[in-house]
Amino acid sequence: MMTDSEIFKETYSPINRQIRNNQNRESESTVSFTVNVQTRKWSPLYDIETESICLSITVPYHIIGKIAKSLEYGYKLCYYCYLFLTILFYFTFYLYNQLLIPVCQTQKGEKKTCFEYQRDKCETKYVQGSDGVYYPCSYNSEYDICYQTDRKCIEKNTQTLIIITIVLLNIISFGGCGYIHHQLRYEFKLKQLVPYNKWEDMLICFFLTPLSLAQQYKDLNSDPQELEGVTGIRL
Repeated sequence: MMTDSEIFKETYSPINRQIRNNQNRESESTVSFTVNVQTRKWSPLYDIETESICLSITVPYHIIGKIAKSLEYGYKLCYYCYLFLTILFYFTFYLYNQLLIPVCQTQKGEKKTCFEYQRDKCETKYVQGSDGVYYPCSYNSEYDICYQTDRKCIEKNTQTLIIITIVLLNIISFGGCGYIHHQLRYEFKLKQLVPYNKWEDMLICFFLTPLSLAQQYKDLNSDPQELEGVTGIRL
């Protein structure tokens, strides 16, 4: 009487040999083939069109949203994210303007108005005006009075805080906008079968943003016939 082990060998050994033979035949009969991937080209970067360049300068977040929608991302999500980062970037220009105000070179006065200071302390103090801004005090010898000048000044600590804020907002806004733009440009190129160059596209996204957005916006509205017969493989 055959044991279980002998029954197993007798049953499955022929099957295993047949599988190995089939694998050997398949490996010996491999056929080489070539995949041809056709590519497209966008219009030149400096081929400026009135509509696209105006939109890219005035409402870049709208173009970002349109590109995101074509890639099956949320239009509103990308629109408002890019809009928020754009507002932060423009806010830094207001902060730059605050840096034009000179630093107060004198000491902050303990009293509320310059009129309360005597001649010997008048020129060494500055006070906070009714508008919340600091103004240096000056002495008028003709009228023998200490008065508040109309020259604004900011405290040294305030100036340092403004500089730190500008740096942080620029990193967040400029870096965030560039990252979103570059990621969408990369995926949009894959979808449109346009060759992608990592460093070139990164520089374009960060430093030639309006031209890049205008270029992509024109391709969003391109004639569908341009894509007919163009097939490829995403790598």
